[in-house]
Amino acid sequence: MPRVLITCSGCERPVYTGLTFEQWFTFDWVDVQGATTVCNACGTANRWTKDDAYLEADGGGD
Repeated sequence: MPRVLITCSGCERPVYTGLTFEQWFTFDWVDVQGATTVCNACGTANRWTKDDAYLEADGGGD
């Protein structure tokens, strides 16, 4: 199942946003504006939108 990630503005590492979708194309329908995710590596609070995000397979299916 695809997971939604962003790149941390503090340390440039990938950060899992907590969002996972059943299908890859489902992300196309989602409207994310002004979400915040904290980086586990450096503690930076990253404010992000759908344009900042990308999908990665988590090994759990599709």
